[in-house]
Amino acid sequence: LTSSPPIRMVPSENTMTTIGGDWKDLLSAATRGDLVTMNYHLNRGIDPNFQHPEFFTTPLLEAIKVRQREAVKLLLEHPVKKADPTLAGDLEGITPMEEAMNAKDHDIVDMLLNVLPEDYEKECLTVWMTTCILTHRQRDLVSNFLGEGHCVLVTTRDVDECKELEESVATRLRAETGNQKLCIRAESALKGLFENNGESATTA
Repeated sequence: LTSSPPIRMVPSENTMTTIGGDWKDLLSAATRGDLVTMNYHLNRGIDPNFQHPEFFTTPLLEAIKVRQREAVKLLLEHPVKKADPTLAGDLEGITPMEEAMNAKDHDIVDMLLNVLPEDYEKECLTVWMTTCILTHRQRDLVSNFLGEGHCVLVTTRDVDECKELEESVATRLRAETGNQKLCIRAESALKGLFENNGESATTA
């Protein structure tokens, strides 16, 4: 009698994306910023959105926590397996945007804003101020918004005042907070924002 050749078990795609050892290695590489190892596992089909029952987190969340910006970029843009920018961790329920804002890493906040779906309810707000930021209190308010990762739009009626604020206030606040999402605009430059179906909109 001839013996049959041994049967080789080929893992299914689901198994390949959730192998504990490989996924853990991807997680570890993300926290170290080891892009070569990350690429290796992502190209092999390891799922960056899987949450191992020992960790209840994702490689994206952990890379954001330790501010590994290149690892975050790779996870969000990888052509084979992209990380979901809306996926919250199972343990704390925190989203990638919340994690980035907690870390006050404005570069990562901007990366996430670029890939989040349009219908996603973003934790990052756009704050519109129609008063000049001339007093210390007003500037502190803007600084706090920027420091928390939000976008701030300041509008003025005077074009010259707009230029003065840009040179004297905006540049300094961006440098102090590390957040570039501060825009100083004259109201005339935002004319379309005040129009509704061809008619001027009124504000209270």
